[in-house]
Amino acid sequence: MTNPARSNMALVAARDSVLAGLVALGVLLVAPGPSAHAQGAQNGCYFGALNHSAMAGVYQGDDASFTLTIFPCGGTSRLFWTDTYGQNYMETYQAVDTLNGGGWIGRIDSPYRRGPWDTMAMGYKPAERGSIQILFWQPLNPEQLIVRHGIKIQ
Repeated sequence: MTNPARSNMALVAARDSVLAGLVALGVLLVAPGPSAHAQGAQNGCYFGALNHSAMAGVYQGDDASFTLTIFPCGGTSRLFWTDTYGQNYMETYQAVDTLNGGGWIGRIDSPYRRGPWDTMAMGYKPAERGSIQILFWQPLNPEQLIVRHGIKIQ
């Protein structure tokens, strides 16, 4: 014959063991992990930001007529150039697509502004070590492609 008190003690012990396991599982599910900002900051960019850190830096054109700064995060680049009349300009480009070969396509935000050679789009991609290839073109006339090289100076 079984002892009812002993059966109840075994049931209570089993119940307590299951409850302890559920509490431990609940703590694991509720405990916060690293935030999206912390995870992004570990990679150099915040969560969801375009990462250009592999190409980030300041590049000078092979003919010294322009300087391109590629920022590590956010898909932003800034171009300074001098036209044939000696006039200096600056324009900011925002990445909108990727190029074959690991580069980016950037566009000027305003439809009323133009970059060098009256262009609105610029692409850049890695070239030889320490340099990039920079492409300028008009979105409505992509056959007129202007290619320049930039050497990393910073």
